[in-house]
Amino acid sequence: GDERVLRLESDAELVKVVTVHKSKGLEYPLVYLPFAVTARKAERRNRSFFEYSDEAGVRRIDMALTDVAMAAVEAARIEEDLRLLYVALTRARHFLWLGVTALAGRKAGENTL
Repeated sequence: GDERVLRLESDAELVKVVTVHKSKGLEYPLVYLPFAVTARKAERRNRSFFEYSDEAGVRRIDMALTDVAMAAVEAARIEEDLRLLYVALTRARHFLWLGVTALAGRKAGENTL
């Protein structure tokens, strides 16, 4: 009864841990992004094919794991990461904390997103 109502009202101020995907369309007073910038690349290792869309928007499956396919997969990954970063950065109503770190072992010309 009354205890449950009281508890539900007080839960509104608790910390909520949500994924960026689940936060779409929502707003929070304070947002903490501990891993806002992480580096990950498309790799051939443990892959039997690359699935991607070419310049004309045609879906392709590349069983040879070519450099062209890998570049297309990497470009699509970066685009999606940027969309998710935008969602994450726009969830805070009052304050946003970003957790970032220097990337170790970066090669010249390597993308850092």
